[in-house]
Amino acid sequence: MEWEKSVLQKTIGKLTSELEEQTGKRKHLLEGIQGEEDMIKTLKIVINETETRTAIDVAQLLKTANEKK
Repeated sequence: MEWEKSVLQKTIGKLTSELEEQTGKRKHLLEGIQGEEDMIKTLKIVINETETRTAIDVAQLLKTANEKK
């Protein structure tokens, strides 16, 4: 009976350790995904600002060109 109890305790310990390791890996992956999502949001903001600035620049150029006529 003691031997079976010992084997079960070792098995439980090993499975617990593996589960903790997998949980740690998942947490790391989720943090990485969150970082990627944050970078995508930032890039979208930069792209939108760049497009807006370009549109403003074009509008200013057209306005200046029309004023010179």
